[in-house]
Amino acid sequence: MIVEVKDDSWASKAELRYCADKHMRDRYSLMLEDCATPRLWGLSVFGTSMRVYCGDRGRFEVSPPVVARPEPSSRVLSPSFLFGEWSLDVLSQEGFDKIKDIVADILAETGNLE
Repeated sequence: MIVEVKDDSWASKAELRYCADKHMRDRYSLMLEDCATPRLWGLSVFGTSMRVYCGDRGRFEVSPPVVARPEPSSRVLSPSFLFGEWSLDVLSQEGFDKIKDIVADILAETGNLE
């Protein structure tokens, strides 16, 4: 599992949201191939808001899909870029249920390792 935690100010700036997403995807590039289970879960957290990632080891894909930075790369990002992508509140029932589902998946898959 990959967990990246930043303070909640990261949610307010498009460039910081882009950097956080890119950092998560860079981690997947380094770790997915060596993952012992079919899925590598990731959480990017800003304060109590999180975005859930899932890497599929068999297909070498990460969801949610990447949102490409607008060209040219020197262009300043619109304030709406990736806005709302960290919308799952860790402290909500929905956030608790999602984390519980992720833990159950990890435990089920690691129980199948021998």
